[in-house]
This record gives sequence, structure tokens and C-alpha cells, in this order.
Amino acid sequence: MPFPLEVVHRDEHIVVADKPHFLATTPRGGHVSQTALARLRRELGIPSLTAAHRLDRLTAGLLLFTVRPEERGAYQTLFRDRRVRKEYEAVAPYDPGLALPGPCAAGS
Repeated sequence: MPFPLEVVHRDEHIVVADKPHFLATTPRGGHVSQTALARLRRELGIPSLTAAHRLDRLTAGLLLFTVRPEERGAYQTLFRDRRVRKEYEAVAPYDPGLALPGPCAAGS
């Protein structure tokens, strides 16, 4: 995967990384070593790093990882209970006939 995986925040509890398009979040199927999780474990030297949530392989955006596996559940609960606000931005050709910004029901 030629695209960089930039760490935007790191402390003793969490790592937040900006995942590029086409990079899987966690090992699955044909994507094992070239995943955000595997790359960060290697690059940061944190073998205990775990993903608190995931983004689809084709979706770019911020990912939250926990440094301590015992803290993962607390962060996953925030996503499960929808206490984390997620915002998506679509990049598409301009259509002068559309009123922007507009609502999107996908993922609701």
C-alpha cells in the first residue's frame, strides 16, 4: 500500500490514525499484513494495539486504536451506543442542479 498512514494523535491509551482509501482496518481475508492495524503495530512497536472500530477498506478517515487491550471495550461501547458522532464527506462531480449541502440517509 503506497499511501501513508499518518498518526494524528498518540498517548498512553489511544492512537488515532488517518487511514487512506483502499487500506483495510484489520486483518481479514486477503488483507493480512497490509492493514492499518498491522502497519501501526509494526511502525509504532505496539504489538498490543487493537482497533476500537473500523472503516470499510474503500473509506478513508480517522481510526481509533487502543494501546491497552483491556480498555478496548470501553471505547467500543461508545461507538455501539452512538455516543461518538461520525461525519462523512463525499467527493463527487459538481452538479449545478443540486442544492448543497444536502442530506444523506445512508448509514442512518
